[in-house]
Amino acid sequence: EASPVIVALIITIIPETTRFLFIPFWARLFDCMNFIVLRMILNILFGIGIALFFISKNLLIIGTGSALIGLAFAGGSIAWALWVTKYAPPGKVSAYMSVHVCLTGIRGTVGPIIGYWTAAKVGASMTGWISCGLMVLATVMLITEIKHGRSKMLATS
Repeated sequence: EASPVIVALIITIIPETTRFLFIPFWARLFDCMNFIVLRMILNILFGIGIALFFISKNLLIIGTGSALIGLAFAGGSIAWALWVTKYAPPGKVSAYMSVHVCLTGIRGTVGPIIGYWTAAKVGASMTGWISCGLMVLATVMLITEIKHGRSKMLATS
């Protein structure tokens, strides 16, 4: 069992510090990279981070997973806030963003309920594997969209 300080370090300090330090890195990538590929990289980082965090009892591995989750959240913050600038037609940014924010709110409300229910049914470790698998699935689903991200990138250059 870890002390409260170690728990705070792993679930708060490591991911938030990593997030803070890497936001400028992801901001630069957002401007010069195919958005779909960027999103795929973030998905993989989230998936690996979640898997490491939930499948191990080793604090170093859990901390590494936590850092990867923070790294992915840094890029996710940029991608979440600015994706609309890559995809929305001129004059439609606010409409696209309002739908995006609404769906994010629904996901943020329903997601924890499903997550806790799943963890109660199959355990935290299996929930981590399921979450990792869903991130891999989401990444695979984006493969066919890479060409659209490239065309949007060229249009904004």
